[in-house]
Amino acid sequence: MEKQLSLFDLHYRDMTAVVTDTEATMIAAGRMMVENAERRGGVTKWHGCIDHLLELVTGIAFKDLPESDGTMSACRTLINFLNSSSQAMAKLLSKQSVGRAVKPIQDVATRWWSTWSMLDRLMRLKTYLALMEEEGDLTCNLNPTQWLIVRDLQVALKPFMIAQKLLEGQSYATISLIPYLVYKVRKNLEALRDSPASSPYVMSIATRMLVKLEEIFGSGVEGAVAAAELPEGPRRRPRGIPILVLMSSLLDPRTKGGVGIPNADQEFIWEKNQKCNHSHITGSG
Repeated sequence: MEKQLSLFDLHYRDMTAVVTDTEATMIAAGRMMVENAERRGGVTKWHGCIDHLLELVTGIAFKDLPESDGTMSACRTLINFLNSSSQAMAKLLSKQSVGRAVKPIQDVATRWWSTWSMLDRLMRLKTYLALMEEEGDLTCNLNPTQWLIVRDLQVALKPFMIAQKLLEGQSYATISLIPYLVYKVRKNLEALRDSPASSPYVMSIATRMLVKLEEIFGSGVEGAVAAAELPEGPRRRPRGIPILVLMSSLLDPRTKGGVGIPNADQEFIWEKNQKCNHSHITGSG
């Protein structure tokens, strides 16, 4: 690591934060960089990649649950059949409007929002797949219960897709968007869990996702977003939203209203910002 830093004339003491994915060895590497910075008189923080962290939550939807009626497996069986049969694919494309025909999308565990893309595309193709089934050209279509689960899960995953797309932006700052996006994802899952209109499957998967979200980011309740030091999560993964992220959020004109950050935590963050500003002006540590 020291050799790579020296190539760019960088030093541990100059680092404000280090961002890596959240695989166990990278977490260990992040801790090592923090310790090395401290030994050299610097102060740095390790941050887990937000897209990787959100993917740990959406990954729950990648596999079937007991309540899912084998829907995810059925979706992949259907898509594999269409992709492996040029005749079936040609019939699917021919039934769609010229110039707007699309193929199904196969989800991949390591690709952001690919499960949402698969489900969203299947919903678009649902009518054409039903026509193929009626004409005897398709024998592995989803059943009515599975189609309801596809619809509900597409709704549940959409906020994650929006958040991950926003966080991949390259023409604007993204770090300050994290608290607001985590808040919106949490509120959407809570609404799905608590809605009497939600199916048992959606209630179950929303509950599981909320548990995972809390495991990673904390509960989001007042006093637990910034003011309290949260215990480590599994694999010694730091929990909660990093303080530098929260500080940047309240300084960004787009998010300075603090939506999703409780008042007590906002006061704590503002004190941190003021202390940081004072230390830069006076040159104190």
